[in-house]
Amino acid sequence: MDQTIHPQDSLGTLASSDEVGYHYRLGNQHLYENRLEAAIREYQRVVLLNPQHVQAHFEMGTAYFRQGNIEMAVRAWQEVCALVPNFVRAHYNLGLAYERQGKRDKAITELQVALKIVQIQNDSTGERRIQQELERLQGTEDFLRQVQDDPKNVEARFSLGLVYFRQGKTEQAIEEFEKAIELNEEHTEAHFQLGQCYQKLGFSERAVDRFRRVLELSPDHHRAHYHLGLALSANDEVDNAIYHFQSAIDLEPKDSYYHYSLGRAYARLGDLEACVVEYKEAIRLDPNDSYTHNNLGLAYFEQEKYDLAIQEFHKAIDLDPNDSFVRFNLGKVYSILGRLGAARREFQTSISLDTNKPAVHFELGNVFIRLGDFDEANAEYQRAIELAPDMAEAHYRLGLSYVRLGRIDLAIKRYQRALTLDPDNPDFYTAIGRAYAELDKLDLAVSHYRKALSISPDRSQLWFWIGSAQSGMGRVEEAVESFERAVAINGLNAHVRYSLGSCYEDLGLFDRAAEELRIATELDPSQQTYYYGLGSIYEKLKLDELSASCYEKATELYPHWAEAYFRLGLTLRRLGKDQLARDAFRSAVRLESELAHYHYELAAVERDLGATGNAIKSLNQAVEIDTGNLDYVLELAEVQRESGHLEDAVSSYQIAVELKPERAETLFELGATLFDLNDMESARESLAACFSIDPGHCDALYFLGRTLIELGDYRGAEEYFRQAAVIEPGRWDIAGYLGKVLYRDRMYTEAVDNLQAALDLDPPAGELADFNYILGCSLQALNYVKPSLAALVAAEKNGCQESDLAFRKALMYIQLRKWDEAEQELAVASVHYRDEAELRYQMGRLYFLQNKIELAYQETVEAERLAPESLKIRLQKALCSARINDADQAIAEFRELLEDYPDLTQARSELGHLYRANDQIDLAIEEFQRALDLQPESVELHLDLGRAYAKRGDHDLAIKSMEKAVKLKPGPETLALLGDALFGTSRLEEAESQYRKALSMMPDNARAQAGLGAVLMRKGRFEDSLSCLRSATQSAPTWAKPQADLGLVFMQLGKWEEAARAYEEASRLEPKNPDHPAKLGLVAFRLGDFERAISVIRRAVELDPTLSDAQSHLGIAFAAAGRLDEAIAAYKRAITLNPLDPKTHYNLGVAYSKKRQWDQVIESYRRCLDLDADDLNARYNLALIFERMKMTDEAEAQLKAGYAVAQQKRSNDFLAKFGKEMQRLGVAIPGGE
Repeated sequence: MDQTIHPQDSLGTLASSDEVGYHYRLGNQHLYENRLEAAIREYQRVVLLNPQHVQAHFEMGTAYFRQGNIEMAVRAWQEVCALVPNFVRAHYNLGLAYERQGKRDKAITELQVALKIVQIQNDSTGERRIQQELERLQGTEDFLRQVQDDPKNVEARFSLGLVYFRQGKTEQAIEEFEKAIELNEEHTEAHFQLGQCYQKLGFSERAVDRFRRVLELSPDHHRAHYHLGLALSANDEVDNAIYHFQSAIDLEPKDSYYHYSLGRAYARLGDLEACVVEYKEAIRLDPNDSYTHNNLGLAYFEQEKYDLAIQEFHKAIDLDPNDSFVRFNLGKVYSILGRLGAARREFQTSISLDTNKPAVHFELGNVFIRLGDFDEANAEYQRAIELAPDMAEAHYRLGLSYVRLGRIDLAIKRYQRALTLDPDNPDFYTAIGRAYAELDKLDLAVSHYRKALSISPDRSQLWFWIGSAQSGMGRVEEAVESFERAVAINGLNAHVRYSLGSCYEDLGLFDRAAEELRIATELDPSQQTYYYGLGSIYEKLKLDELSASCYEKATELYPHWAEAYFRLGLTLRRLGKDQLARDAFRSAVRLESELAHYHYELAAVERDLGATGNAIKSLNQAVEIDTGNLDYVLELAEVQRESGHLEDAVSSYQIAVELKPERAETLFELGATLFDLNDMESARESLAACFSIDPGHCDALYFLGRTLIELGDYRGAEEYFRQAAVIEPGRWDIAGYLGKVLYRDRMYTEAVDNLQAALDLDPPAGELADFNYILGCSLQALNYVKPSLAALVAAEKNGCQESDLAFRKALMYIQLRKWDEAEQELAVASVHYRDEAELRYQMGRLYFLQNKIELAYQETVEAERLAPESLKIRLQKALCSARINDADQAIAEFRELLEDYPDLTQARSELGHLYRANDQIDLAIEEFQRALDLQPESVELHLDLGRAYAKRGDHDLAIKSMEKAVKLKPGPETLALLGDALFGTSRLEEAESQYRKALSMMPDNARAQAGLGAVLMRKGRFEDSLSCLRSATQSAPTWAKPQADLGLVFMQLGKWEEAARAYEEASRLEPKNPDHPAKLGLVAFRLGDFERAISVIRRAVELDPTLSDAQSHLGIAFAAAGRLDEAIAAYKRAITLNPLDPKTHYNLGVAYSKKRQWDQVIESYRRCLDLDADDLNARYNLALIFERMKMTDEAEAQLKAGYAVAQQKRSNDFLAKFGKEMQRLGVAIPGGE
């Protein structure tokens, strides 16, 4: 009769609180769809389980009232009022119900109670609505008649005033109360009601006087204290208001609204702790007041206790689901926490409740922007502007959205509108500048950037953008000044350093350019363009060793860059490393075979290495590509001549003569070759032509230079030293002092040449310390680490007393990774070096590089104490914190850092990694996007953004990010990552293409092998998939994913033992991933090893107790092993995690049936059918259970319903089963005889 679901299908009882919530939500759904009987039935179940469930009683009364069953509605609402005396809507509805029953007096009484409550709550809308109902029910005729009969009847006038007040006729009420006071000056309630009238009309001072008079007459009048507090609060006399609120509480401590109002007063003073205490007390007295829960949530929000705020907002929503303000507040909290999906849902709900709040549309637009949905963001910003045309921030945000959509023209209009509304906002000027820059209107861009700077002068990014625009217009000197200003504000932005260095290069200031690009590589070692640019500058400075190392680093970072290999080859040639140069040129030719000069340089090195045949081959290719290049033709002719191919050489020289007839040297070489061929006439003619064209083929005033040094004119001194050096090049003093002034002018390369020359000329011993020290500093600036250290050591040996000598040595030792020596030198430096903060920072850096993070953190914290504003110290502290502290603390430090330096790319990237590791994916994406705005060509940032999008499930956006990375750096790893993103969207053909491209570049790339294996598995090509995945495990033996995918393939092939081994290996490599033991449990189940299945699935559940499927599978394994009690417990846990899975309810019923617990069986099958009415197994089994329990009508109903579903599904097996049982029970079969 009972069947267990197969373990590959998606598979505990609800806790009582969950069951109450389940029935209550189901009742609300029925009420919303106007299925009143069904709604009443669900609410009855709720109150049976929890008789004090206020909302269930209330909504049940609503359903009865809609049915016209007024008597039952009255009972339900009376129960609500008994449970919660201040439930306004219950009193109001009860009044309307009494009126329907003709009980006018009772109706008036209930509406008066409701009116009092809303007046205390200051709910003017509710007050007007209730007063209208009272005015309709309660006229003024009786009291007017009494006043006419006796004008001095005080109580009649007082009562008439009350009626007028309740009817909203406040001025007439005032007249009656004043007359009552004239008749009896000590009528306390008349004074009190008169105060309420004044309060309602906004006459706060008059209201204060009346309430004070009440307290003179009756000091214990708690309502007078309360209303006096409200009036004083309206006059901004909050301290006095608090006194009277507290007095009201002392007299009547159980009135929740007194505590509520006192809490609001504390909130106005900023005393949030006291505010929270009062709100909590108000809630204790009246837990069903949504206003107080909302305000408590706002207080927690201000305290940044976001989890507690969320709890209170949810409680307010449970009490009043239609309060748009609470939904808005909850959305703001979710937005701050980066839970963008939840924030979007709450803002949309708020709008559905009240469409006319511009702030909600604005915040929803912000959420859509962060989610990358710019069309939806546009719509929300435009709606906000329709509702609030002067909302500058909405115009600005709409502009940003237009930029994302490529509509720069519309964006500029919006930014300009925002400026007219808020002309002092630097962000608006900045945005217009960026837009104009996109349109290549660079002058306008600069103008707007400068306006932004006039408002906010400390933004380094603005100076960077100004510099970029100036550079784009060819105004390089101005660009340098702007970039230098950016660096002065934030020296840790690698791209700014790179741009500044590029401008120095354009101006011929190569030493300065090298210094900036070297710093850029230190700040961001992953950018190949920085190393290439630095290598190019070192070439111009003739620092070939450094140049070669930079080009090598560029090719390591991007091994598919032909030009980098070419420049590396040229540099290696100058260093005499011809074998390595040939390898580099060959790589360049392989990657880009259509460039003639690549072949030419390869030929030259082949020639020098004696490979003449290879040289001729390469030169022929160069000439074939560029037939008009004289140098190529001459080089070919010379090689041909040297190798004995004289006739070929003659032909080549003749071509060269045709290209440039006036070149004497070509005619000479042609003549010489013709001579070697014994063609004397032709040789004479060529040599004569050469002779006719070219008949034939020279610095520093030393003491003047010394004088100008003393005067501070180092440039002038440099010029004189140069002239002296030309005149007398062998003097140590000229060379030495020229080196010094060159160092002072940051001309480090020439400084090194001259200082070394001076030292080679044996200067006096007294000069050795100074010359070696300046030489060491110059070499340090050029990043010549070992020579610099040697010079500084020599300076120390010769008695150098410079205070920073030990510190400089320590920096060199750090670069050489000699940690002990570096630590010793820093200890020595601590005695003399004046900048203790810098010293502590470098000690922290030393420890950080050794992975001694605790020590690094201690030193950096001390450095920050000494220099709290130092950017690099704060950054290093945050990096340490990310390693040793919890994620929240590290995140807080990076966020604080970015508040001061929002354009610090490294900090944004690190913050993104922290968010991603902490599963705060939306926030991670936001940080990676901001980092990319600062450094748009960073491949790693595009990859990080793509990985984050993929983890969030936004595979299309992940693909776009990966495609940008591939475009910037089309290497095997980026191609494989793009393949992963495409695979995530089931674009299998495209994914396969990317994986195969990656493997063509690097056949042993594990990611590409694993990805291709996964694609082939999805295509059903299991054997090919196995081959790829096995290769991946060999290429990356410590990576769990290919092992897990092997397990999946083996499961598809029915090779369960092999699948088990694969998942065991995946679990060993990745022991904290619950998916591996969960899958291993399914394999063990298929192998019939139920105890092992139980063991490994338990391990999965221990790793992640929220896995409802694993809990359900554990139940199946227990059931198969005959351990029914444990199976039932597992099913119940699964249902608690996912109460909407019908199959788990079904399996629970199966387990109960085996224990013959029929009531629980029926309940489980019913819940299964509530969730899936088409489950034929559940219907069939339920029908048989009903029959067994003699519940014939229910059995027939289930058989008929099941037969109908089987007909719809065309399930012949079930038609036969249901038909057989119906015939046995004598139930007519539809369509039968």
